[in-house]
Amino acid sequence: MCYAIPGKVTAFKENKVVVDYFGEERFAYNNEYIKVKVGDYIYAQGGFVIDTVPQKEAIEILEFWKETFFNLRDIDLRLSGLSGKENVLKKTALILDKALEGKNLKFEELLYLFSLKEESELNYLYKVANFIRQKYHKNACCVHGIIEFSNYCIRDCFYCGIRKSNLEIERFRLKEEEILKVVKEAVKNYGFKSLVLQSGEDPYYNVDKLSYLIKKILKENAVLLFISVNEVGEEGLRKFYRAGARGALIRFETGDPFYIKNFILMIIWKNDWQKLK
Repeated sequence: MCYAIPGKVTAFKENKVVVDYFGEERFAYNNEYIKVKVGDYIYAQGGFVIDTVPQKEAIEILEFWKETFFNLRDIDLRLSGLSGKENVLKKTALILDKALEGKNLKFEELLYLFSLKEESELNYLYKVANFIRQKYHKNACCVHGIIEFSNYCIRDCFYCGIRKSNLEIERFRLKEEEILKVVKEAVKNYGFKSLVLQSGEDPYYNVDKLSYLIKKILKENAVLLFISVNEVGEEGLRKFYRAGARGALIRFETGDPFYIKNFILMIIWKNDWQKLK
């Protein structure tokens, strides 16, 4: 869960810090690049400490958000109510009841939900989705700024608009200084705490170049950095991690052992990140 408001560090628990948000405690992985102590105010994003915040500035922000924070949460709770079930078909209700119970839906059931067209049924579907989201995440959300720095690609995935055989699109590749400029603008001017560097599978930006770029970005900006680029394998992921990146986005349309292995590595990277040091 991500928070765009400051929180106060109240304790340390192994490699995590305990952060207080208006009386609610959350955990964030300690950032080895930033020295944090109990009593500090911090920004946390994606489950990681991003930066410290001067106490005076943090208190001013929190004073502004205090009432709004709880008001928005109350509104969100009301909106996540489940009225309207009486206007949906029995089949729809049974499938959504199954989802509410935390059970896995079958492929055919998911297809059925995607085929819904009646407004009353769609409204109930949205309410169920909002209820489940509220149950697990409350009113927290993540906002990531995605920087598309190249649409060159050596792959020819038929579903993808930037596949190499598509001769109708205009190709672009940002220079290193252009990427650094965009990052600085996103962090300093627009307040993004989390960014994703994304491209096609562009051989020009290999693992070493990207690792160097990651280090430079993090040296100049307090931000959580995700990578969405080439298939780089386990060692490539380790290099990205050592450079300072703390997450990766993977998208694939089919599965084979290679893809599955790399997908599992992404899960490990996110949930057991100490092993990639």
